[in-house]
Amino acid sequence: MQRSLQRVLQRMNRTAGRAHAGVERHVGRDGSFADLLERVMLRLGLWDATLARRLGIARSEVFRWRTGRVLPSARNRLRLGEALHAAASVSPEDLPHEERGLIEALMAESDNGLRDSPDRVELPDRCAVYAYQYAPRSFPSQWSRRADDLERQIQGRIEGMLIGFPTFMRPASVTRLYTRWYDTDLVEQYVLDLAARLQRWRQRVSEYEVRYVFSKPMLIEYFRFRRFQGVELPGSQVREQVGLVIDLVEECYPNFQVGLDEDVLPFDATILGHEVVLHTLNRPSAVNAAGWTIFGMEMTGLSVVKTFSQAFDRTWGKRTLTRDPTAVRAWLLDQLDS
Repeated sequence: MQRSLQRVLQRMNRTAGRAHAGVERHVGRDGSFADLLERVMLRLGLWDATLARRLGIARSEVFRWRTGRVLPSARNRLRLGEALHAAASVSPEDLPHEERGLIEALMAESDNGLRDSPDRVELPDRCAVYAYQYAPRSFPSQWSRRADDLERQIQGRIEGMLIGFPTFMRPASVTRLYTRWYDTDLVEQYVLDLAARLQRWRQRVSEYEVRYVFSKPMLIEYFRFRRFQGVELPGSQVREQVGLVIDLVEECYPNFQVGLDEDVLPFDATILGHEVVLHTLNRPSAVNAAGWTIFGMEMTGLSVVKTFSQAFDRTWGKRTLTRDPTAVRAWLLDQLDS
């Protein structure tokens, strides 16, 4: 263990009357790193499989830390600290001093490791690129299915910087425009799937926070041209979609909040439960090779999730961001009437 973590652990044990000579003495049960880690995991509702999935490692590795077989490597200590910090930040329960001190020590090691770096390169533990070939029987895309699957699997809050409204926040009449290119039975099933997805989203927002940021310039362009998949929408459909978003904000606030940015957003990405980033390409039609269109990337790993989360937090904290639900409603309705 590095000296900062060793000093914290030694202070903890001196307080309890168990001074150590070295960090190896902490690989044990009573008052040790393993004991503290297990206590933190229990208090935060994390267990071996869950924590291992967030770290992108084998469950047996977490088991070995928790039972005092080995200490985590320097890289895993960094990631472990970030994972525990993220879980503690959304936990309704305050951690005792010693357990909080363990997380702070791990996070301090993370800060030391990044302090002298002139720039940062974030390497995801896993990155999947989703491509799609258009065909009447290939609807919806695997990208759409994967987003739905991940929302089912991963609990916790959702944060998104979005170019447009989510697919499940649009009228069924708009979704049915897909029948121009795909078989009707597939499209109708997709309409049902989106309705079920919206219902699951409502259940999530009853427990967790969901925040979306939209770009005013991009929404203005959408309201002006009213185009969906190259088709011009009647004003009634756009109004119905905006009405759905407004109703959800009024129904679910403050757990569901919308922010309107004065600037164009740097990316379209959704962060699920501090575990996965779904990065949608802004112009997928421009990324095409041999009939395959690339839609987006699914990235996992604490480092890359942290980077996108920090970008979201900076945008959400801007003074110019419109967040008040009454102001959001007024602005949206003004655009419809203009």
